[in-house]
Amino acid sequence: MNIANQSPQQILVSLLGYFPKRDLGDLAAGLNESLCNDILSEASRLGVLPTLYFRLQRAGLLTSFPDQFVARCKESWRRTTLANMRLLHAFGQIASRFQAAGIPVVALKGIYLANRVYPHSGMRQMGDIDLLIPESDLASAREILLDLGYVQLDVVAYDNIQAEIEIAHHLVPFVKEGSPTIELHWHIVKPGESRYIFPVEELWRRTVECQLGNSSTLALTKVALLVHLCMHISYHHLFAFGLRPLYDVHTLISLYGDTLDWDEIASIGASWRVAAGIHLTLAVAQQLFGTPIPPHYQI
Repeated sequence: MNIANQSPQQILVSLLGYFPKRDLGDLAAGLNESLCNDILSEASRLGVLPTLYFRLQRAGLLTSFPDQFVARCKESWRRTTLANMRLLHAFGQIASRFQAAGIPVVALKGIYLANRVYPHSGMRQMGDIDLLIPESDLASAREILLDLGYVQLDVVAYDNIQAEIEIAHHLVPFVKEGSPTIELHWHIVKPGESRYIFPVEELWRRTVECQLGNSSTLALTKVALLVHLCMHISYHHLFAFGLRPLYDVHTLISLYGDTLDWDEIASIGASWRVAAGIHLTLAVAQQLFGTPIPPHYQI
């Protein structure tokens, strides 16, 4: 793999991608210290530095890189691993209290991806914990979080939860010193977003029981999770969210693509009016990382 005229971003994408080990080895052999430093900076900026470390370690390529490069990657992976252990502990406390109160909870995005999709939780950085609960349980869940010492981040948070429901799809975030930020969702889209036409019951119908650490919880099915990730990347953030969300899609498909029901994905895309976002996200992932997607999604 020739690195001539390739930018640090292009090289980083190649190192993360779905390419033969020999090609990656040839690529790594052509890197100098200055270029390695640029790759480190880009990996950190785009939220994939610990991912890069695990990827290179798994491919047996760490010895091809300068010691300082490896040390910085490994330190990021170590910090992410420890941080995610703390997040999982915090999730367990909250899930236990919700379960005792009879509140069903779905672990969305990062907390589930890091612990059930990625090969190692230290690969996937997280900033907060996103939870989906029934709208009817929001008031009780809010009181539980306040009792656990959390406070709502914004001073304009409404005492009347119905006011928040009318303008957003999650409550104002909850924060606590030394703990992750918590977002309580009752949907994954804001009310009034006319491009989408699906009720929240469509999500709950596509949930399964799972284990996160020592906690029993719910998660979206792999199909619904993929659709959610594609919606989040394309419609919610317009692809301006670093490489990490796209690598979530790449990792999910790389591990479970053979068992995904692609006809169901197409059906959901059509019925929820998100087919274009799904198609574009998958095509971008395939172009960047070589993600193995069906031919009809390729560009």
